[in-house]
Amino acid sequence: MPTTRKLLLEWDQFCSGDLQVKPSHFNYLLSPYFEMPSVITQTGLENRVAAIRSILGQVQNTSRLCQWLEDFLRTIYYPPAEIPSLSEIESAVQQDLVCISHHVTTPEIKHAIELSQFQTWLLHDIETDTREFAQASSADLNMTFRFDLLDSLHAEEYPRISQSPVALALHEAFDEFACGRSRFRYALSSLMLPGKTNHLNYLFLVAHGLDYAFTRDFIAIGREC
Repeated sequence: MPTTRKLLLEWDQFCSGDLQVKPSHFNYLLSPYFEMPSVITQTGLENRVAAIRSILGQVQNTSRLCQWLEDFLRTIYYPPAEIPSLSEIESAVQQDLVCISHHVTTPEIKHAIELSQFQTWLLHDIETDTREFAQASSADLNMTFRFDLLDSLHAEEYPRISQSPVALALHEAFDEFACGRSRFRYALSSLMLPGKTNHLNYLFLVAHGLDYAFTRDFIAIGREC
């Protein structure tokens, strides 16, 4: 893997058309700036923010993406004094389900989404019930949900992303940055596609280390697995 400085230089050359490499060459373009050091100064943080701005500044339609990554980076190092309330978290989940419901085609998932709007929403103790939430997330219903949703998002968004080698390279970088979490990756990519599926509510959850999962009786919300 190239050093961070070398990769930035190659990114500049790639964006200007002076370097021809596979998009996967830039898998590690973003992730080093979000690694958690034992100590970071304010200057160090601002240098990371500046690097992200420089990386995205050469790509069209990245202002929303850049702002989200900046905010996310600052939240990592300087967590807000107040965490979201349970009602704010619940609202984000509900709104996300409304936004993505038309992407889902599997009948059992459609049924689960419809029921979730009328059922009692039981919030687990987010900090302690991590094992129970992990079990819910890995259940067959949720695996079907993720595959169903991602197939639809891939069909809708990937063709537009792949029209630009630079945008495709960023999409590849998102995969490493998102640690292989496909939905997180597509949520980031969607910020480069104004007017398309709104994933901001899901990104709100991600920024706070949260996710949700279907069970037979309620929506479980907990720490991301």
